[in-house]
Amino acid sequence: MSKAARLMAGLMQTPGHLASTQGWYRERLAGLDAGSPEGRQARLAFFAGEGAFLLHFLHFLRFIPQQDAEWQGVFADIARLLEPPP
Repeated sequence: MSKAARLMAGLMQTPGHLASTQGWYRERLAGLDAGSPEGRQARLAFFAGEGAFLLHFLHFLRFIPQQDAEWQGVFADIARLLEPPP
């Protein structure tokens, strides 16, 4: 079993932490209107940012060897998802 899977399994076994995490995500996503293109774009940027954050954390554990400039580029690309079309 991978380390990330073990971490997630541990989180799921502590109902208080899981509920807190679920509430945090529910609050963040509540303000997004998934019925609009802008809301879906914001939701995509949020999920991309969360995934990149997790991968960046794994970088510090030496799972993903990227330089800081590369990570900054990834996060800049995600931020551009939120820019209005030209």
